[in-house]
Amino acid sequence: MNGIWKVKSSMNVDRTGEGRQYGPEEILARILESRGIDTPIAIDEYLNPRIMDLHSPFLFGHMEESVSRMRRAISSRETIGIFADSDLDGITAMVTLHSLLSRLGAVMYLRHLQDDEQYGLTRGIIDEFARQDVTLLITVDSGIRDVAEIEYAASRGIETIVTDHHEEDTRLPQGLILNPRISSSGYPYRDLAGVGVVFKLCIGLLFSYLPSYNKRFILVEFQDGKWKTATMVNGVITAMDSFSDSAGLLGICADNAEYGAILVAIDTATFDSIPQAEYGCPLFSLSDLAKPAMKGSTASSFAEICTALSLVRDLYPDSLSLAGRIVLFLQMAVSPKIMGFIEEAAGYAAIGSIADVVPLTGENRVIVSHGIRSLEATSHPGLSLLVGNGPVNARKIGWGIAPLLNAPGRVGKTALTLNFFLEHETARSREILREIESLNSQRKSSVSELCVGLIDEYRKGGHPHRNIVVLQSDRIAEGYAGLVANRISDSLEKPVIAISLQRGSGAVKGSGRCRNGLDFFSYIKPFSEHFERIGGHAQAFGFTIAADRIDRVTAMIDDSMEGVASAIMPLEIDLELPLDSVTLVLIQRIVASMEPFGKGNEAPLFCSRSLAIESFARFGNGSHGKYCFKGYPHITAIGWNMADPMEALYATGGDVDIVYSVEVNEFLGRKEPRMVITAVEPGNLTA
Repeated sequence: MNGIWKVKSSMNVDRTGEGRQYGPEEILARILESRGIDTPIAIDEYLNPRIMDLHSPFLFGHMEESVSRMRRAISSRETIGIFADSDLDGITAMVTLHSLLSRLGAVMYLRHLQDDEQYGLTRGIIDEFARQDVTLLITVDSGIRDVAEIEYAASRGIETIVTDHHEEDTRLPQGLILNPRISSSGYPYRDLAGVGVVFKLCIGLLFSYLPSYNKRFILVEFQDGKWKTATMVNGVITAMDSFSDSAGLLGICADNAEYGAILVAIDTATFDSIPQAEYGCPLFSLSDLAKPAMKGSTASSFAEICTALSLVRDLYPDSLSLAGRIVLFLQMAVSPKIMGFIEEAAGYAAIGSIADVVPLTGENRVIVSHGIRSLEATSHPGLSLLVGNGPVNARKIGWGIAPLLNAPGRVGKTALTLNFFLEHETARSREILREIESLNSQRKSSVSELCVGLIDEYRKGGHPHRNIVVLQSDRIAEGYAGLVANRISDSLEKPVIAISLQRGSGAVKGSGRCRNGLDFFSYIKPFSEHFERIGGHAQAFGFTIAADRIDRVTAMIDDSMEGVASAIMPLEIDLELPLDSVTLVLIQRIVASMEPFGKGNEAPLFCSRSLAIESFARFGNGSHGKYCFKGYPHITAIGWNMADPMEALYATGGDVDIVYSVEVNEFLGRKEPRMVITAVEPGNLTA
């Protein structure tokens, strides 16, 4: 209570009487506008995440070289080593790559962190790869900071492809690097998970087997007396030109003829304007390319092709760029192997991406949206057991599937999770799942008990840090450090560093977590030289550090965050609504349109003010509260672990202002709208 509310938009609420009921389309449009999704193209792509919206994998600077090296290893029967961290992002990345390479007949040796091994690639693991005759090593969800280890691999005759998404260090490892976060990546979307990077690598590898790989397409449009062209290779537009007469087009064709260029007229009028014999390049219309990929479609014009692909042609002023996206998609869609792989691998990528809490925006939104649909229809024996018959959404993955499958890796038994994904027999999958569920149950109990004790100890005082919470204990298992830091950060509302002292002296491991959107890692990086290993993201990171350095380094970090960590972050609210507008139709429309919810695309928060409470009740173990409001018998508002403040406000007899998300409450076959309270304050008509 008594926080700062930042309301981004309002539906013209009349606080002196009942507000009018706004329709779900109006409310959805206002929510998107409040989040900066306010152009026709942005709205269309948000509401309709399509495979076509994925960028070409060949925008990665080293993609073509990586694909070439992998093909050489596959064809010459070299042993390809795959190394992953022990978390679910790394394991789903390993499974994705293994799935494709198995189909291509590759020889592989898989290695992930296990037992009590230190974070990251080590010389010992490199030696193990060398003993297995590995000549090409592919790191997944790791490697960007393993500079010395990858140099050592090179000295043992092992070449390396690094696929990662963590922040780079002061020096990059040698070898081929696919990491959207490094400054030289060339890739336009920075927030892919580790499994997302591997997903793009696999698409690139499959794409390289197409007859159109490395072919130059010259897309051409004749409009308003001008010729416009876009030269494209592997889905990447490399040049765009405009000419006032056909001589310019003739020159473009002549310059690219030696590369086997293909001329593609994007519409019928352009096609009819080009005398093919004069230009020296094979001429096709866009519909010629579309027919093999869009079986059964009768679309012939550019507009009809757009409609068939669920694209609103008029939203895109740049015809050639849109045509480029369509051509890239058509190249992939003509291949059942590529589309079949995307269908399967998107499910793995959805699990790994949600588990790693990457933003569900842009490409991640596309991947996870399609991955959820893939999981709902999965034939994978283990995933079928997990998913069951009910609908799948990001919450089910993030709160159920991901924590469960992450549990083995936290106690050094990552092989269980890997075997769960690689197993093809239902009976054995069920056995593995029971073992994982047992570990997860132990994990829940251990972490809950540990956090209660650590919070109690912290509140008793004696901690030297003012701005961060530093917890050191031999009771913190290395695999639980991140969970402990996360839960205690939520409870204490401060950045937390949790350090496992189970190894005693020497090098120890730890994790940092924070809430409220603070870029905690940016305050850690200036001190990275004091850690033996460190890597992560803005709000989550892991490290290894010498035990005798902990106090000095954490003190420096604490000093650097003076006044930052304690700043009160406002509670951002998408929209202020009259209670009349909270309807079942609204909730179903918002969920259908805005899922998947997660970091960067959170479920919308609303606020309603001056609500008269009809009744209050406690439920569950007595810590949860429920309001009913006067005049709205069909709506309930619940507050998880908020019974005390809710009852205190009810006892005053006054109105309340509340911040809430919405959900469908289904009970005895009836469905009704329900508000889930985030914050509640005394009513304030002038706020």
